[in-house]
Amino acid sequence: FESSPNCVKNRLWYHPDAIIGQCIEGIGNSETLHTIPAIREFKDFGCRPKDQGKSLKDYNVAPLNQTNWTQYPLWNAADFRCVEGGEQYKEIGHVSKTHVAFHFHNFFDSAEILRNKYKTYGHPISNADKAPLESFQDGLITAVGCAMNRVVNLTHLNGGKLENMPGRRPILYNNVTYIRARHEEVEKMFKADELKHKVHHTD
Repeated sequence: FESSPNCVKNRLWYHPDAIIGQCIEGIGNSETLHTIPAIREFKDFGCRPKDQGKSLKDYNVAPLNQTNWTQYPLWNAADFRCVEGGEQYKEIGHVSKTHVAFHFHNFFDSAEILRNKYKTYGHPISNADKAPLESFQDGLITAVGCAMNRVVNLTHLNGGKLENMPGRRPILYNNVTYIRARHEEVEKMFKADELKHKVHHTD
């Protein structure tokens, strides 16, 4: 997974993780229902621009009631990431009432795989194969520093203790043995990476 269970960030956000199949490209029928063309930042790809679908309510240039269109465009993978809107639901009946899902993002099996992600992803870091991991972004300052038991800002880490995290979490994260083993595994991984890349810390 991503770093150590003891280093989970406490951040609430949402994606359109539940959507009607008929609204997705390749499933929905665009010929009979969704006749509005999806205008995008680039010719045939990219996000939808403002006033052309970036928000679910901003089709100001061509509102439905002034055309013969009956439905908005179908969604593709870019829309799942870019479109603003939808509803964020909280779980009724659970003591925390904070969220209904736990988000895994950019998980990795080794420090080398993590470095390759940053060297080759959408906003690549050219020296990601050599620079200290913590120099890549703030999130890695937290992930590496916490896993290495260094002093880091724990205000968004539930005090550095998984049991302080509100709401539901993966079932495996209720296993104390796994939590301890994974933390030790990640600590060992980052120590080896720092030795390999000659990264030194004074704290």
